[in-house]
Amino acid sequence: MATLPPKLLDLVRDSVTELFGAAGVSDVKYLAENPASLTLVDGDATFSASLGFTGEQMRGAVVIFAGPALLAATNPQREFVQQLTETDHADWIGEMANQTVGNLKRLVAGYRVEFLLSTPTVVRGKELALAKSADNLCVFWFNIGGQQFKAHFTAELAEGASFDGEPEVVAQAAGGDTMLF
Repeated sequence: MATLPPKLLDLVRDSVTELFGAAGVSDVKYLAENPASLTLVDGDATFSASLGFTGEQMRGAVVIFAGPALLAATNPQREFVQQLTETDHADWIGEMANQTVGNLKRLVAGYRVEFLLSTPTVVRGKELALAKSADNLCVFWFNIGGQQFKAHFTAELAEGASFDGEPEVVAQAAGGDTMLF
């Protein structure tokens, strides 16, 4: 089980949910954290994307796994393209990693935690897996339209990085929209 602050893990779940909401997918259901019994439906044709991040207060990585059926069902291009290709799937899962970590960066900014993102790396293969080598590795499972989606998250926090209390609102835009810098 993770040794990371529960609020940070909530923010990771929120960042994944926001990703799919922005893509017009509303049936995202959070299943569990670190379950032993769940597997990907399309396990023999899995796509994976990883994206690292680094900063003075926090550094780590997000690695996501999804099958072609989930990628086709959630890709924003699905309404404009008759048949999505493997290249489309690879582009979308890379973008999923990018948006997940981008959303997380925005959410943790309210706690005065900042980091820089790397470029996503995408792989495709059978039975893709990560070695569980860190005490602070969390695996989040989601169900989207009957398909499983898995996100691995690991982070190291510097001393003084805190997710206690409510996030700060750094600036408020006209009309009530929040802007965090």
